Amino acid sequence: MDLNTLIQRIQRTPKWKIFGVMLVLIVIVGTLLSLITRVTLLHDDINTRPRLAVVGPIKSPAGVALMQGAALYIEKINADGGYLGRPLELLSVDETPQAAAGIVADKRVVGVLGYLDAAILQAAAPVFSQTKLPLVTTLATSTPGVLSLGLNPADEASFTANYARNIQLQRVMYVVREAGPEYDARVEPFMDVYKRFETPVQKVWTIKAGQDTDTQLKLILAEIRQIDVGAIYIATNSVLAAHIVHDIRSTGNLLEVFGPSELSSGLFSQELKSRSGKEAATQSHGIIAATPVLFDTANDEAQRFQIRYQQKFKSNPDWLAVSAYDAAQVALAVKPGTESLQGISGTLDFVEGRAQLPIQMGVYNGLDLISAPIQLSPIAKGANFNYIEALRQGRVLYVNNRFMFKTNVVYVGATINEVSDIDPQAEIATLDMSIWFRYRGKFDPQDMQIVNAVEPVVFDKPEEIKDSEEVQYRRYRIKQKFKLNFRKDKHAYNQNVAGIEFRHRLLNSNNLMYVVDVLGMPTGNALQEDLQKRNIVKAETGWKIDNAWISQDLVRERGDGAPQYVGMTGEQPLFSSITLGLLLTPEALAAHDLIASEYFIYIAIFGLLGTLAAVVLDMRKLGRYIALQSWLLRLIFWPILLLALGNLIIDWSFANWGPSITRNLVFAYESLWWLLSARLIDMALRRFVWLPLEESTGRKVPNVMKGIVTLLVFSLAMAGIVAVVFSQSLTSLLATSGVLAMIVGLAVQSNISNVFSGIILNIERPFRVGDFIRVNDVVGRVDDIAWRTIRLESYDGPMMSLANSQVSEAFMENYSTAPCGMVDETLFYTAPDADSQVVHRIITDALMQSEYVMCKDNPVLMYKPHVYYNGVVTTGETWVASFTARYRVDSFEHKSLAREAVWNCVRARFNEQGIALLPAGSGH
Repeated sequence: MDLNTLIQRIQRTPKWKIFGVMLVLIVIVGTLLSLITRVTLLHDDINTRPRLAVVGPIKSPAGVALMQGAALYIEKINADGGYLGRPLELLSVDETPQAAAGIVADKRVVGVLGYLDAAILQAAAPVFSQTKLPLVTTLATSTPGVLSLGLNPADEASFTANYARNIQLQRVMYVVREAGPEYDARVEPFMDVYKRFETPVQKVWTIKAGQDTDTQLKLILAEIRQIDVGAIYIATNSVLAAHIVHDIRSTGNLLEVFGPSELSSGLFSQELKSRSGKEAATQSHGIIAATPVLFDTANDEAQRFQIRYQQKFKSNPDWLAVSAYDAAQVALAVKPGTESLQGISGTLDFVEGRAQLPIQMGVYNGLDLISAPIQLSPIAKGANFNYIEALRQGRVLYVNNRFMFKTNVVYVGATINEVSDIDPQAEIATLDMSIWFRYRGKFDPQDMQIVNAVEPVVFDKPEEIKDSEEVQYRRYRIKQKFKLNFRKDKHAYNQNVAGIEFRHRLLNSNNLMYVVDVLGMPTGNALQEDLQKRNIVKAETGWKIDNAWISQDLVRERGDGAPQYVGMTGEQPLFSSITLGLLLTPEALAAHDLIASEYFIYIAIFGLLGTLAAVVLDMRKLGRYIALQSWLLRLIFWPILLLALGNLIIDWSFANWGPSITRNLVFAYESLWWLLSARLIDMALRRFVWLPLEESTGRKVPNVMKGIVTLLVFSLAMAGIVAVVFSQSLTSLLATSGVLAMIVGLAVQSNISNVFSGIILNIERPFRVGDFIRVNDVVGRVDDIAWRTIRLESYDGPMMSLANSQVSEAFMENYSTAPCGMVDETLFYTAPDADSQVVHRIITDALMQSEYVMCKDNPVLMYKPHVYYNGVVTTGETWVASFTARYRVDSFEHKSLAREAVWNCVRARFNEQGIALLPAGSGH
């Protein structure tokens, strides 16, 4: 079968059947191509996926925290596209001496983290070094080939001792420790600090392994009961530390307790709660411990980690889970240990394999570990600064071989009451909120600076004031406009971040540290739930809260030559800032919310196939009904193609180019929907209005007419883009376009009117070329019907041109369009005494014999030829009998022929009958 035969067969097939077959073929081919794409390009062999090995005591609480922290990072990296473009798996391995050999045998493992047993870690390190597998541990170690995220035990001990001795002013100190070299590093530096300040530790109790722990504790407690002044430093594992605290507090002893990071771990809190029950909050209250992470002083990433952890595992994370999260990031880095990374616990810079993490001091308020009222922050090395004078004034301390500022802490909280007037185009929203400050010493809220406020915020009149000997409290109510998306953090292209970010204008982080008031407001997942429950973002705004957090961070700002900064730190000052952020998502579901990114690729395949099919059909020029099918294919598959490609490009842009470029692409994408609609409408007009009109008239529609309609369609689309996409008022645009349209309209008014009238005349078709018509008083034959004028050959002979606008509004008769003929009359006059019946019969016979007279046998009486007797009338001075012959002819040209034929026939019969026609030559 050749191509022409196939085309002919297609043309004979019902058009909707062809369309259905085309759709089925597109679905079949699209499905096959999608499967091929998935198998060849998108297929991911689950048996070869890369793995991150996490080693630890799997069934212990510490091992669980390790696994959960690493699992959250793997979840994040997979959401961002995976490890080297492939989904990453977590391989949990129980901590045994044989674990390392099994891990290196698995060629899918790309990194290792964990190990909570120092001896097993030291034995396993050479195994991983040989295979060049990165190994990151949360332990503090100097083992070659191992990257350590643990705090140095000696630094922890020294730091805690300085805090206890010089900040808390505890000069009488006792130590309870666990035996072994591991705990020597946690005790000896602590005692050295106290010796250096000539207030040596009063007594050290050592708990030895292998002996009855309860018996040893009873002896220790018996001595501790006798102590009523001072503090106790506990250097044991987390479980034993909880046991010791429980026993000490059970005796009613209120001695202040200090400890290293074992006392700030989740395991310590869990164990104390299991031993003490409802009394746990009372027993832990006031304990001060070193920690690498405090969530009330942590950054935005830490707050998001906390929320995700709470949502996924229904519990609060501790610093071990945070360290596991950061360790996973280090293990999967391009060059582990050599590049600086931003982790939850701070900037991860490694020196000789050990991360240089800051030590913070936390204090238990009940079971909640919050920032201690005073923190120690290191002074930059090499700074031009009078350390001795600062030491004398008590502004700095010498801790861990470097000078550190004593930094006051201000607890900050905020309650958002309502978010309104959300304008994503202008990136502005109105926030109604309360902000409070709880602090010791000198702090003036007037010096606060909210960096994303549209206008400066004035903290002039507090809504509430409370003061005591230990703490001052100020709460302020503010309501005004703030900038959206004030943070550089990434978020989806259709989301916006509302909230505030503020810092002190004068005091940098050396003097002032903001801390989230976790005791006075909900944080983490509870913050999001509280905001949603109070419905602070109303549904009518079109937005809803997808996430919420409050965090503290250090931001580097210019000193602007201020004397307090010049030469002090050797670098630009860091300011403590607080961020309260709300991630706003559109209330209405978008395609991206319902369709995974991978499926947009398959949708794009179907869109391309449908578009190609439409192009091929148009190239073959198979007729108007195929043009309808190709237009319908575009109507179906162009939106599908735009939906898929638009979302794929925007996703890629957001991941690689950032929010600003992505926002412009979103504007372009949303504008294309309007332009696509305009293109489809314009195409439909050209195919189903202009083309049929040209075919029926045999004339081309003027291009200016097509252009005007096309311009109108696309102008409406542009107005929609301005109003909907860019949310701009159309008032000025309509005013400008109205003036322009008026000027152009006045210039071409008559021509446009004539062209539109020509279109109407061609659509209604009241006459055709060759028809005899009457337009007002002009009678003639239509010679030409143009888009501006009609040309008539008048009955008198001259050619006349009439404007279409005049013709369409004029009284018009078409003599050539008479389905039952055109009526005509002929009058006959005879003598008054002539027999009327004979005259009537003669005239009737003449009508019936004429070949030009129509409707002789028509059943409708009004259409048949008739003869009427009008009676005796006078014509001038003569009385005559008057007869009227009324009949129909088929065209204007036949009127005269019919009159002549009827007249001649009647005259001949009258002559035969001797009847005279009076007056001679009379007729109509």
